[in-house]
Amino acid sequence: MCVEDKPSGGVMGTREIRSRGGYRFKSPERQGPLIAGCMAALALVWAMPVMAQQAAPYSRQAKKQQNSFMIRSTMTGDWGGVRSRLKHEGVDLHAGYDGEYARTLSGGMSGGGDDAYAQQVSFGAGFDMAKLAGWRGASFHLQLNYRQGHDLAGESIGGRHTSVQEAYGAGENFRMVELSYSQVLAGGALETQIGFYPLGNEFAHFAPLCKFQSGTACGHLKNLPSSSGWNDYPTGQWGGRLQWNISDHAYAEIGVFEVNPTYGTSNHGFKMDFQGATGAIIPVEFSYKTDFDSGTLPGRYKIGGYYDTSNAPDVVHSAQTHSSRYGGYVLASQMLLSFDGTSTRGLEVFGGAGVSDTNTAVFSNTEVAGVIVKGPLAARPHDFISLGYFREGVNHRKVGAEEALRAQQSNPLPGMANFHALPDGVEAMEVGYGLQATPWLRIRPNVQYLHNPGAFVYHHIPDNWTFGLETKIKL
Repeated sequence: MCVEDKPSGGVMGTREIRSRGGYRFKSPERQGPLIAGCMAALALVWAMPVMAQQAAPYSRQAKKQQNSFMIRSTMTGDWGGVRSRLKHEGVDLHAGYDGEYARTLSGGMSGGGDDAYAQQVSFGAGFDMAKLAGWRGASFHLQLNYRQGHDLAGESIGGRHTSVQEAYGAGENFRMVELSYSQVLAGGALETQIGFYPLGNEFAHFAPLCKFQSGTACGHLKNLPSSSGWNDYPTGQWGGRLQWNISDHAYAEIGVFEVNPTYGTSNHGFKMDFQGATGAIIPVEFSYKTDFDSGTLPGRYKIGGYYDTSNAPDVVHSAQTHSSRYGGYVLASQMLLSFDGTSTRGLEVFGGAGVSDTNTAVFSNTEVAGVIVKGPLAARPHDFISLGYFREGVNHRKVGAEEALRAQQSNPLPGMANFHALPDGVEAMEVGYGLQATPWLRIRPNVQYLHNPGAFVYHHIPDNWTFGLETKIKL
């Protein structure tokens, strides 16, 4: 899951902005009370440490900008200087809202005309312990998330693993996302982080995929969490990582995290004990950042993998158990053209692929590719156009077994004359325009196309067209 604009980890300029947070609800009639409850909780959490504090003075120009609703950096502003003072003293508060509307235009199980809304609110804080307690290089991180809503893909399009709303999933509840401690060591050459947080916050995160509403993308290659004990936002897990900042352009990291399938269920939003653990997952990653043309053409390249010690059944012979599972990935993004001699506006391309163990993974591979046009108009430097292609692959062993079974039973697929021709994956495309209406508000209309949405249920479902509308707010 993706929510942007929260920096995480890394020093020496080696890591990108992580995407965290979001929000969803169940039904329109429940949205008011739910929003009110979330905002009340948020206000209480944020107000307690500052009740007795007065705002530190700041420049007249800064005050003017914070008081201007349309140009300030967050919707709720600086709270009369309280927010700035807290950050200066070591407490960085952040919150965000993410709402995603989707409506089927044609195809899928319903044939079109259905709609759904999913949303989430995230809030948390970063604590700079050097400022608060004199602990050099130390920080604590707290993140919570509340999401609810309806899943258009599951209710009207059909199939498994298909999603047109990346903000849906992980129990649709209030949950603890992160409670962790990080420490910079050796003058910034090393960084460690331990605690409870999603593995995907720090491994295989791919910023271009956060420019899409499709859950097929959603910040990560989706076979990774779908085929192992890898957790993505907002589902945390116990673990830790060690990062070596090789240079200003490169880092390598390794981690060890608990595998516990119960953390992501609907009634376990604040479950943090070890009951239900099945093993450990060990991710590794190497990343290199390019800086061509004096920094105007940046790029990011990653290669990594994981080894999961959990037992898992064979995808074809369920009585057979494998003692481990594994996978790997490569990711690349590169700005090819600058429109104005800076990295703010230009043409960026991206691509990536992930594979999972064919012995145990039904969802065995993912491929992504696309283009991001940043600042397409000089008058709109923070807008963007995004065009992406995504493919989710079904394990060829599972497809072959299903085809053999249908041939033996003479049971053709509904709507398909040849029952040997099962699709081997779901393909998705999305195009959208990200309108940065204010520094704190982004509105992104988009159109998505799903080909073979029934591939993972081995059933023919008509190709689907969906209209989407994503709203992101920095609170």
